[in-house]
Amino acid sequence: MNSTVKKLNLIRIVLLLLLVPTAFSWDWTTHQYAARELCDYLSCGACLPDILNGSIAPDRDFKDFSNHHCYSPLWNCPTGDWVCPNVFDCPALEKSDYWLAKSKEDSGCDGFYDIGVASHYFLDSKVFWHQVTSEEQESCHAKFEEMVGQRIGTDFDVWVCSAYMNKSIFEGYVREFEDKITAPDYSWLLIIIIALVFVIALKLRK
Repeated sequence: MNSTVKKLNLIRIVLLLLLVPTAFSWDWTTHQYAARELCDYLSCGACLPDILNGSIAPDRDFKDFSNHHCYSPLWNCPTGDWVCPNVFDCPALEKSDYWLAKSKEDSGCDGFYDIGVASHYFLDSKVFWHQVTSEEQESCHAKFEEMVGQRIGTDFDVWVCSAYMNKSIFEGYVREFEDKITAPDYSWLLIIIIALVFVIALKLRK
């Protein structure tokens, strides 16, 4: 293998490492705090343990450490000691949508478990450090999420390495997720429209 090929392979490896998503996410305290609010909002009652378990399942049970990021070149990404990805790649929201859809198929507490899982991925997509790569893990990413977890439930303000979070912003994320849960399903209307178009097309052919 000549030196040019070796250099190209080395560049490919470096680029791949730059885009490897972080293994960190909000800590379990933060996810379960949000799950309790969701339980209150949805009146989940005796299913509280299920939504709480679901909210930490991606980390604790699935060991999923690769689907928590959400990259978009359209977002306003401040410059700093990190890389702003120039690709669309948001498996966190894809996973969240999958589990929300599953919650509508499952009954009872299984549905609330699904909602807990969906909330985990949705909230992770909102973390600044899940929208960039190559950041300092311990002193920035991990410290930021640890501090939020320590203060969640209070009127907190956390600012670490240019990433800011407070109670109002976090509660806004939870409200946004609640809106996704209760958004009306218009799939039936699409089916009716397709059926009408089909009927009209048949009549026009006669």
